[in-house]
Amino acid sequence: MIRQCESAGLKAPHMIESGLFFKIIFFKPDSSHSPTTRQLPDTTRQLPATTRKNAKIPLNQFENYPVNAKKIIQYIQETPDITRKELARRLGMTENGVKYHIKNLTQDGIIKRMGKQWCLL
Repeated sequence: MIRQCESAGLKAPHMIESGLFFKIIFFKPDSSHSPTTRQLPDTTRQLPATTRKNAKIPLNQFENYPVNAKKIIQYIQETPDITRKELARRLGMTENGVKYHIKNLTQDGIIKRMGKQWCLL
């Protein structure tokens, strides 16, 4: 690791022992080491119209989903920035139960988290 850092023109990493473990600290290059700067991609996106409170998707298209999954979709339509904790409280179930349904809905392409809001796809 030390040789790889040095060959890349970086400062050698610090290695700190702590009982049974050790920590390695890598240092970022200073601006003098990199002749060019990289441009970060634009990550700003417009949220889809389905996140607006007045844009409702009929729940009958989700008839093959469990009742709690349908209720999660309904709550996300009403409050796109709802948290898993709040969903669990409203549904009377555990956060892990909500996490299970959200995982399935996300994998099926029904919902997606964008920043602090849920969107229906």
